Amino acid sequence: MASKSISLVLFLLLAAFTAGASAATFTITNNCGYTVWPAGIPVGGGTQLDQGHTWIVDVPTGTSGRFWGRTGCSFNVGSGHCDIHRRLRWCALLHRLWAAASNAGRVHHRWHWQQPGLL
Repeated sequence: MASKSISLVLFLLLAAFTAGASAATFTITNNCGYTVWPAGIPVGGGTQLDQGHTWIVDVPTGTSGRFWGRTGCSFNVGSGHCDIHRRLRWCALLHRLWAAASNAGRVHHRWHWQQPGLL
């Protein structure tokens, strides 16, 4: 009976450890002098990010996608538009971006980062 209990405890510990290692957290901080609207697919969606504010997105391991920055956006109840002709200057919007998880390298390398100068 004791060996079954030990096996169950080990299984639960392994499951908890594996669950914690299955995601990465991306932290995006707006270091620009103006508001930006970063977006991410397939997770994250998008958000308004005022100067100095941070957006935290949890991404499951093995997910493919990308993040990009937008400017001049106007939204009303989820619909709107952004000024696609205005370039987002490199002002360190993604300066504080990192993946933090046991499997972060695998998650990080499967994501595509669009540099603001290419928008």
